[in-house]
Amino acid sequence: MGSIEIDSPPRRFSRVARTASAASEIAAHGPALRQYAGRFTRNASDIDDLVQECVLRALTKLEQFEPGTNLRGWLKVILHNVFLDGLRRRARARKLVDAYAVSGHEAVTSPDQFARLEVQAVDRALGELSAVQRDTFIMVAIDGLSYEETARRARVPVGTVRSRVSRTRTHLATSSYGAISGERLRLAP
Repeated sequence: MGSIEIDSPPRRFSRVARTASAASEIAAHGPALRQYAGRFTRNASDIDDLVQECVLRALTKLEQFEPGTNLRGWLKVILHNVFLDGLRRRARARKLVDAYAVSGHEAVTSPDQFARLEVQAVDRALGELSAVQRDTFIMVAIDGLSYEETARRARVPVGTVRSRVSRTRTHLATSSYGAISGERLRLAP
């Protein structure tokens, strides 16, 4: 009687193993993705939706990721594209609502443009800052680094980081972003 030799697992099993490994690596970036999604919207359910769609797209397009490259950067690009796709989809919906209204019918819902205005206002307000101040703020607010870690990376005292973040908060609150959002920007120390 002959023995059965198995050279390698079937291809579909290796793909499943790779997907499971990638899913756990992607899940490790969940908090960073949530913080990055918070740059685009303040609504917690919208943040969850953006992150969920990002993870889904990443898993379905896993073959496009090159191992050894920056996974977090790749995920942030996907999340940004998910957000832009949503803006485009809402713009198309607004055009349909407008066309429906022009035809003599009343729109069922009015288009929500505040989210888009907020993103534009934040981008504009951050663009008015110096590169050093903007980078410091992004490390704390978007990347979620502590003041101490930010100070270590920027090679400045912690007090300098606190001062830069405080000045940026003040700038955002007094800029057009503060007028649009009506909210005070809250950051964890």
